[in-house]
Amino acid sequence: MAIQTSSAVLKSYFETGDVPTAAQFGDLIDSTALYDGTLENIVFSGSSTGSFGMVRAKELHPHTGSTTMNVSASLLPPFIGPTGVGMDLGATLTPWKHVYAASASVDFLNARTGSVVIVSGGLAPLINSSYDLGTTDLKWNMLHISGVNIDYISSSVEPDQTNLRNLGSATRQFSTVFAKSASLEYISASNGTLGTTIQIAKINQVSGALLPMADNVFDLGSGAKSWKDLHVQGTATIGTLALGNVGTIVVTTASLAIISSSRIDGVGGYGNIIISGGLVPGTTNVFDLGTTTTTWRTLHVSGANIGYVSSSLIPDQDNLRDLGTSAREWKDLYLDGTANIDVLAADTGTVNTLTATTASLTVISSSRIDGIGGMEM
Repeated sequence: MAIQTSSAVLKSYFETGDVPTAAQFGDLIDSTALYDGTLENIVFSGSSTGSFGMVRAKELHPHTGSTTMNVSASLLPPFIGPTGVGMDLGATLTPWKHVYAASASVDFLNARTGSVVIVSGGLAPLINSSYDLGTTDLKWNMLHISGVNIDYISSSVEPDQTNLRNLGSATRQFSTVFAKSASLEYISASNGTLGTTIQIAKINQVSGALLPMADNVFDLGSGAKSWKDLHVQGTATIGTLALGNVGTIVVTTASLAIISSSRIDGVGGYGNIIISGGLVPGTTNVFDLGTTTTTWRTLHVSGANIGYVSSSLIPDQDNLRDLGTSAREWKDLYLDGTANIDVLAADTGTVNTLTATTASLTVISSSRIDGIGGMEM
């Protein structure tokens, strides 16, 4: 007995005058079972061919001795369900092992178990700079990659935790940072062990205080790479200011503990230097104000406390300046040499020897008047 796939063969068994045999009746029964689906197994030879309008089967297995099943046309589900999703290819507990396709159009990609979809090759878009990875409403949670090449970033970049993540490292540093403004807790040198390591940075604006990590440890500039101009609106508090290698420094207001410089000029080179506090030397009776070859021109002060004068005291004009006033007189005058006075006005006085070529005295009050050399007049 055999299953006949051609209806003409079965009809020939029962033509007029024919008497079907038992085997032909068996072929009819078996072939009829093919159509109503009561056959448990249908087995074809490796070279068998056939055409079926629809095949309903619980399982499909390759021919004996073969490990593959070839499909020479598209494999489509019979219909699209009411939700717009067709049938499944495999299931959660019975998945396909590998799917090989030259291209794939997939609306949803879900992991079968767990939460990870494993990709063993490059994931490249079909067209350059056209497709997105995620959307503004559907974002990926975390991106774990060993490297990234990004042309530009259209959103803010923030670490997941504050004061924990680094931007670059000691061995892999960024070349140049361009930022319109920057808010940094502190900046350490390129060989520092803590904080943000920056080799080169261009910062247009700083919106907060710029503080070093430790006091009196880090420098702002160096002897080989100095800052050009320093503009400070408030007060500059500097422990030691050394200006030996600086041509000109202009400061509106400054509080300086020590100034060490070979030259200090006013605004414009030789203008006025305005000091709003006391000018006190670092050590008493050590430093000079001017030298014998480079002297100050004019000293304008409302008062002076001078220990001693080591040079002549000469007024700038003859017969114009006073030494004391009628309200503020000097107490005692000690002269070892000669006093050349055109007019002497004294309330009282004691003179041991008075020599005068010509004298006009209005009142003489004395117990004794001698002549020159002790002789009587």
